Amino acid sequence: MCMTELYHKHGLGDPAGSFQAKVNTVMNHLGISSKIERELTEIGIGPEDARKIAAEIHEATKHATEALQVIRRTVGDVHGTKPTYRRIVYDTVKWASAICGLFEGE
Repeated sequence: MCMTELYHKHGLGDPAGSFQAKVNTVMNHLGISSKIERELTEIGIGPEDARKIAAEIHEATKHATEALQVIRRTVGDVHGTKPTYRRIVYDTVKWASAICGLFEGE
């Protein structure tokens, strides 16, 4: 599900702004970090470690969204005139998949 669909589904208003801002808004509104933390404690991870893991996932997501924005701006090419950087293509698919995974079922 894309950010625009999540904005509409959860009544978050106009999805203007950067991709990173949209992802952060939806993450905060849905309490994704809290859900991760709760799920980790439910499987026996200590509260302090669960909090740390959830915070690191949130930070990693912010870094991934920023990287995706820069990649789109600098190497995006809808006309096929720029060379393809296989590693970046592969990495962007992984990062985008990880971000999408956070919103699965939301």
